[in-house]
Amino acid sequence: MLTSYIQAGDYFGLDLLLPIPVPVVYRLIVDQPREYFANTVIQTSINGKTWTNLNPKPRITFEPFTDAKDQLLTQCKFHVPSTKYRFIRLQTQTDLDFPYAVIDFSFSARARRDANGQLLGLDNEDDGGTAFLEDYFETNDNNGRYGHEAKEKSEAEDRQNR
Repeated sequence: MLTSYIQAGDYFGLDLLLPIPVPVVYRLIVDQPREYFANTVIQTSINGKTWTNLNPKPRITFEPFTDAKDQLLTQCKFHVPSTKYRFIRLQTQTDLDFPYAVIDFSFSARARRDANGQLLGLDNEDDGGTAFLEDYFETNDNNGRYGHEAKEKSEAEDRQNR
């Protein structure tokens, strides 16, 4: 019998194209009950064949997604501190009585930089120093740690305050 409901073993995920060298925050926008996450394991893989459950399971935060106009969507976020995986997926462990309704599955990451703007904490032998970074800085959250733009802004604020 063909059904559109989620079955045990079903999953969705991302191929990140390269092994991730920094911790990542994932964001999901979904139109399904929170019950889904209670019946799901989050798994990572370097090759897409051998999967490892994240243990302990990351804490998932939930909040209404207000940019959805008439739809009642939920924004979920979770942090994966491990590195060196290329694939990530959420796999359902039990049959559920609702379908998948994933609107967005995205991620952001930050890498610390030294005073000269060089990325810190990357293994240059394995990944060539590749890093995935957010395209923006969060207000009052960088204190010069994430790049030159923040350092220049901080120096300009210091000059204004003199």
